[in-house]
Order: sequence, then structure tokens, then C-alpha cells
Amino acid sequence: MTQQRLASPPVCQIFLVLPTFGWNVRLGASRALGKIGVKAKDAVPDLTAVFLDNQEVTWVRYEALQALKNIPSDEATSALIRYESTAKALLRKMAPKLKLMNENCSEVPPKALRALADRRNKQPPAMCQIKFLSTIFKWKCPQPGKSKSNDI
Repeated sequence: MTQQRLASPPVCQIFLVLPTFGWNVRLGASRALGKIGVKAKDAVPDLTAVFLDNQEVTWVRYEALQALKNIPSDEATSALIRYESTAKALLRKMAPKLKLMNENCSEVPPKALRALADRRNKQPPAMCQIKFLSTIFKWKCPQPGKSKSNDI
């Protein structure tokens, strides 16, 4: 048997069993089908149904929409065109959540860093009371006579 023949039946039937599983399994299945691409074209009707289901978890609907976008088939393209207004509404609903996910968490605003440094200087952690530890954790313990807010 070839790999193509082994892969096709599960892709076709993956959504038949999904309603019995939790939303996180449906989310993962939608994401996986989107990554499979053209070989998942048989799942387009099921993905479309999930995407259009208002009772479904929003994240699952979003992943189903993304999967449809990643499956290069006439049926997927047709569904995306036919339900364009629904897709736009879902994307508007997801926009704040996606923005939070896409923000780089390592870039904390300078104002927040200064506030953290000021708080640390006013209320140093208990370990900073022990001289040995305070020399090891210089980054965490304020040094006498130094203002840490400019060092950050």
C-alpha cells in the first residue's frame, strides 16, 4: 500500500468522530488538516460546517477557516468566497485575541520596566536580605547607592 492510500481514509473521516471529543481535539484536527493541505481536500465540507457552526468554540472555527485557506481546491475556494462575510465577522471577533498572541512578550514597555525596578528597589525580595545571596543575584537585588531603574 502506498502512503497516499493510507492517508486518505482518515482525512476523509476525521470529523465524523470529532463531535464526541473535546474542543481542543477538534482544534488540533482543524490545524492538522490545514497543514496537510491539498491531501485534505476531502475534509473541506466538514471544515466548512465547523467554520459555520455558531455553537462551536471560536478558536476551533478560526482554525477551520485557516485550514480552508490552506487547502488549494476549488471547493475550499468556493466556500471561502460564498461565506466571505462570515469569515470577516469571525476574523473581527478574533482580532483582539490574535493581537495578544502575536505581540512579542519579550518587549515590555520601558514605563513598565521602570515601574518594576522602582518596586524592586522599594521592596526587595527576602533573599536580598542575605548578603551572600544578594551578591549572586545582583540583577534581582538593588545594590546600595545604585539606581536600578536606569540600568534596565
